[in-house]
Amino acid sequence: MPKKTNHSIKKIMTRQDSGQRKSPFKERGVKKPDFGDYVEEIALPETITAGAKRLYRETYLQNKVEESNKAVLTEQNKQTEQNKQDFKQKSGLTLNPQDIRVRNKKKQTSMNVCFLVDASGSMGGRRMQEVKFFAEHVLLKGRDKIAILTFREDNVNVEIPFTRNWDKLRSGLNKIKAFGLTPMSKGIEMARKYLESEVGQQKNTFLVLITDGLPTISDGGEDPFKETLKAAQKLSQTSIKFVCIGLEPNVKFLKKLAQASQASLYIVEELQKESLARIMDKEKGGHG
Repeated sequence: MPKKTNHSIKKIMTRQDSGQRKSPFKERGVKKPDFGDYVEEIALPETITAGAKRLYRETYLQNKVEESNKAVLTEQNKQTEQNKQDFKQKSGLTLNPQDIRVRNKKKQTSMNVCFLVDASGSMGGRRMQEVKFFAEHVLLKGRDKIAILTFREDNVNVEIPFTRNWDKLRSGLNKIKAFGLTPMSKGIEMARKYLESEVGQQKNTFLVLITDGLPTISDGGEDPFKETLKAAQKLSQTSIKFVCIGLEPNVKFLKKLAQASQASLYIVEELQKESLARIMDKEKGGHG
């Protein structure tokens, strides 16, 4: 799936993990290859840096003499001065085999990714289709287990239990229809209970809420907004990594939701598969 998209993505809040998350710029896994290694990916910036350092050493430092001996010019000193001039005149860098640096093969970690999808009436048509394409992309790209829960009217349904099976995913996606109101509080509450029963306290679990609207119906008779924030608060007490994805008009409430649940919050112009894929790549890339 292409990484580029015309729709902007705003990351409003970052999930507050209990442990310190590793920076992608540290421990990049770059090394000098050993004889017989299978080279999967050349680390180009590090290779060029190694070549530049080698050339500098060869040109300036290899034949450097002590300051006290500079008065006596030997043939070797003359050659060093000539090398300096040659270096200044060169417009490019020639790499040698010893300059090559490679990246270690990344170990893929299997994660549990549960999509909690708003299936209310406003999610019909193009928006729901984009979400379905996104779910297919996540399953095909990695080794993650995928589950999909939907909420609409007064129901929360486990449309697809955790699976890596492509046929089961396709079959479940084809049955999802969008209609009715938005019981967001019930959706979050049932998703938490489902994950606790299916994966327990596994730390590699993501719950990804995808919505285009706001809660419009409650489960227990309270104000739908307050009830949703209470359900979100319970998520903050678990090891589940919660990610909220919503639209710009609803950012005020979604900020409160993310604060209550200690979630990452992304605001997009429109629900588009490329944007959703970029968000998931960012979240999984920062997973320590």
